[in-house]
Amino acid sequence: MSVDMVEEIKEVKADEKYPILAIRRVWPVGEEIHCAINLIKPQSTELCKISAGEDTFESVAYHLGCGLATLYMGFTVKTEEDKKILEDEQTSFDKMMAVTRDYAGYVITKFHPGLPRNIHIWQVSILPKYQNTTLRNIGLRELEKRFKENGTEEITMESMREGWHEDAAKLGFVETFTKYRKSLKQQGV
Repeated sequence: MSVDMVEEIKEVKADEKYPILAIRRVWPVGEEIHCAINLIKPQSTELCKISAGEDTFESVAYHLGCGLATLYMGFTVKTEEDKKILEDEQTSFDKMMAVTRDYAGYVITKFHPGLPRNIHIWQVSILPKYQNTTLRNIGLRELEKRFKENGTEEITMESMREGWHEDAAKLGFVETFTKYRKSLKQQGV
């Protein structure tokens, strides 16, 4: 993380105890993925409810557990050394758990079928205490950098939240389609 990113978080949350963002990719094996799925469950369940039936938490958990989606966990940490430990994919779960950290939120991505160089951001959730900071933007920029280094050519996302299109535009996303939904459950035949 560059110094300007650290300063940017401090500037917004000067009293924050953990000023450095660490993003950990969670692999779909072992104890870590199960703990991570349990940790994101409340936020993911809420996002699934907002989706009006588009997703369920069970579907999210299944995709993560089978490796059909990728989970990136965001934590704030005290030192660059802690950041390196959390972000190192070779760090064991036990060693990661020993790092003093504060859970900040997560991002779940999926690959586009037939478009291997494209990634879809499926869910993004930031804990309320970090929502008025620049943490989300810093995290998404960091992930974008990682995706680019791995050969990703395009990123897509959708949002059910009103007003998100303005934030998406600030992050460089361009609106490409609008999705409509009609429920037939309540209508008589």
